[in-house]
Amino acid sequence: MRLRQDRVLGALLGMSIGDALGMPVEGWPRETVLERYGGIDSYHPRSFEDGAKLQPGEFTDESEGVLCIVESFTANTGQLDAENIRARLEILARGESRRWMNPSTLALLTQDTGQDSPDEDPAPVTGDVAARGIALGLIAAGAAERDAPGMKQQATLLAGLTHQSPAAAESVELVAEAIRAVVLQEVTLPELSGHVAMAFPDSRVVRLIETASNDDDGDRAFDTLIGRIGFGDGAGQVVATAILTVGKAGTFEDAVFAAASQGGAADARGAIAGALAGAAFGTEGIPQSLIDGLEGRVYLMLAAPWFYQTIQLRNSFDRSMR
Repeated sequence: MRLRQDRVLGALLGMSIGDALGMPVEGWPRETVLERYGGIDSYHPRSFEDGAKLQPGEFTDESEGVLCIVESFTANTGQLDAENIRARLEILARGESRRWMNPSTLALLTQDTGQDSPDEDPAPVTGDVAARGIALGLIAAGAAERDAPGMKQQATLLAGLTHQSPAAAESVELVAEAIRAVVLQEVTLPELSGHVAMAFPDSRVVRLIETASNDDDGDRAFDTLIGRIGFGDGAGQVVATAILTVGKAGTFEDAVFAAASQGGAADARGAIAGALAGAAFGTEGIPQSLIDGLEGRVYLMLAAPWFYQTIQLRNSFDRSMR
């Protein structure tokens, strides 16, 4: 099946909606989310200790990082330019976005070397790094056929904007393959965990999903499964819980509300779950109220068609060079 523009926009809107829903409760225990809000089913603000405030519907660094890739890819006529993308990320790290940027990623963007030193332990790989696979998956979906070696190479490039470890590259690659397969409707959301298990049998994400699901008798509460994996911001936990979340969702809002309501790395989980759900259901499956309440929606609606056209042009060029 060919890549459809409404599913590209759906994935980008879904990513930003999930991120914005999770934003105010990022870092909260699930119990606190339930006590304060009874679960997340709408946008809420977030206040910082210095008095700064994020408005309801604002998205954070997970979406902003992906949009740096989208912008650069579009401006560079279909090329992933690591230097250009990193420069955009560094601008974010110097501005207001540093408030909500993951400390590990922020440190790597602002230190002199900018990236992991081979003489030091690798920096923790967090959900914001894995989220870069959203853009890569949409780009890969424009190709005539799946190019696993090419995706692996590009995932390494995108992870290496900050993190040099194989684990970082794998997290980007796995999210990219999940997005690619869902947006092309090669798999349904309930089938996604099985698909990534076949594509990445030795990955930490697959091990986490399998461990959480082994004792599932079909009636076990969703939050019990998620609780077995954990709510931390490690890339493996974030991606595994996002995949389990969308696998249980019958609608777009089911996915993003559940992802945000678990607390912990709610913005990263929400961004990845939202992108997958948006890719699956398309724009027509996203409630208009969630679109209308999203800050930055106009920019996304303008950026997505250009991104889609650049993906198509790149694919046409690649075919002509064969």
